Amino acid sequence: MSNNEQQGVILAAQNSPCPTASGGEGPASAGPWRPRRGRKPLAPADRREHPLFVRVNLAELAKLDQLRGTRTRGDALRSLALGQAAPVQVPEINVRVRAELARASSNLNQIAARLGAKRPVELDEIAKTLAQFRAALIGR
Repeated sequence: MSNNEQQGVILAAQNSPCPTASGGEGPASAGPWRPRRGRKPLAPADRREHPLFVRVNLAELAKLDQLRGTRTRGDALRSLALGQAAPVQVPEINVRVRAELARASSNLNQIAARLGAKRPVELDEIAKTLAQFRAALIGR
């Protein structure tokens, strides 16, 4: 009996799955099992698998680009063809304020993490960060 067969017999005797079958380390996998990353796969009914090709002239292309805003051409054509309303464009000021608020929130979260880990934090740093967070929240 080969070494692999012996290992399979031992694992079967212990009532545990073979490492290669369970996604563990072994020749059938690239390493230890990890959860799947990325977006969750779409349901078969929601997958867009059928391509359509459309030819337009230069004037039509310019009109489409004007109508689509920041969306892709495919998304704009799909929504126009299916009679769906265009998604609301977020004003640039909201994008900037949201980015500022995210930075201030991150700083505040880092201070909270340091306090939770019982690492020293200066009182002035807390006051300054809270002031930045408040200013970002108000939008000043």
